[in-house]
Parts: sequence; C-alpha cells; structure tokens
Amino acid sequence: MMDSFFGIGTAASRMTLKASKRPEHTKEGGSHPRRQALHHQHYTRRTLGMGFLHQAVVLPPGQEHEEWLAVHVLDFYETLSLLVRIVQDDDNRPRLDPGWGFPPGYEYLWVDTATRKPIKCAGPDYIDHVLHWVEGVVNDMPLGPSGSGSGSMGGLYPRDFEKTVKAVFKRFFRIFAILYTHHYQTVEEMGAVAHMNTAFKHFMFFSFEFDLVPQQVCLIL
Repeated sequence: MMDSFFGIGTAASRMTLKASKRPEHTKEGGSHPRRQALHHQHYTRRTLGMGFLHQAVVLPPGQEHEEWLAVHVLDFYETLSLLVRIVQDDDNRPRLDPGWGFPPGYEYLWVDTATRKPIKCAGPDYIDHVLHWVEGVVNDMPLGPSGSGSGSMGGLYPRDFEKTVKAVFKRFFRIFAILYTHHYQTVEEMGAVAHMNTAFKHFMFFSFEFDLVPQQVCLIL
C-alpha cells in the first residue's frame, strides 16, 4: 500500500468518486469571494494533471506568498473533507474508543480552544475537530486579489498567518496518516485511492516547498 505513494500517474483526473456533494464554506452574514482562489486551484490541478509537480507548487510570478498559502489551505481542506466523507459513508466502520484509530505507536490529542486542555479522543473524532477548526480558519482568510475577502482578518494577512498555516498543515498530515493507516480499504473500495494518492503527493510537495510540516511529523508514514 505505502509503496504506491510516489508512483502516482494521472488516473485521478479521470476517476469518478462515489461521494456526495463538495463541502460548502459559508459564514453567517454572507460567503467569501472565491473567484481568485478557484482560478489558482484550476491552475494547480491543470499542472498536476500534466505531471508538472514542481510547477504546481512553486509560487507563481506576481502571486502574493500569503495568498498562495491561503489558496492551498482551502484546496486541501476541501480535498480532505471529501475523502473523510467517503470514509464516514461506510456503514461498517467500527466505533472506536478514545485513544484508538491512530497510526501505530501514535496518539493525537485535541486541545480544546476554550479551556486549552488536551482532549483524549478517537481518530475519527480528532479528524472532526481538525476540520471544524480549519473551517473557521478558512472562513476568516481574506482570499481574493490583495486580500480583498470579508473574513475577520479585515482583508489583510496577519504577521503570524504562516504560523497558523503550519499548524493547519501539520494537522492535515495527521489526517492523511489516519486515512492511510486505518481507512485505506474503505477508500479503495470506493474507488478513491488514486485521488487520495495524488492529493497526498501534491500536499507533500507543497509542504516541502514552503517548509510547512516538520520532518519528525512525517516519520509517521
């Protein structure tokens, strides 16, 4: 299974996923402008489909660094949301006790945003916590030309934005690790392995390009 990570072709661009609709990102009071973000997503997927991985992840000429990161936070959030939905649609998946459902030898704790206390949970619950938290990050991002979105960041990316992105990507990696070590069979049965492999390959190349995931985190896989 794991040997196939970096031997991926372009099959994902031809596959049809057996899943429900894509996630919607809305916020009370209106939705965010996504035209600029979608333009960059189409560019990335087009270059990925042609096999130009380096071209797909490098910062395009004239593109703002923060916006390029923000676009990929949104893109990988939507990709992982779709893969997680595929797993959640499996009626045969077992219910796990807290501490179970993680890569062998690892356990992830979720830190409650209100109390700042770590919460012991099962793998699926950890994924839900991460995606719910990232949804808030996405809704607050000022996506658009020169940060013209309507998020709580006020149209500007804060100084610690890249720190937030690194925290997001570390948790995204953990979701990939959980999917590969505990839900691979379900993803395979749903015909989505090529999609997951391509998404993970893209994720890792982007993470390496901008140094977003610590090496010790990557040792899991």
